[in-house]
Amino acid sequence: MPLKNQSMTGFFLSGLFHLFPQYVSEMIECVVSGKLRVVLDLGQTSSEGPFNGIEFVVRGVEVIVHD
Repeated sequence: MPLKNQSMTGFFLSGLFHLFPQYVSEMIECVVSGKLRVVLDLGQTSSEGPFNGIEFVVRGVEVIVHD
């Protein structure tokens, strides 16, 4: 069953850095094969307008959390 409305945001776990090359490679394969779709949301459909600049980071996160 495909997942819908899921998001993954950036994170960094320094204790697991040695696994990074393997999983980045797997993620790229998923994108290329169509198993993972990458979407960039710049707030174009947000009721308050697009996210422009560092001052809009908090609002962008709030939109992601509440959608």
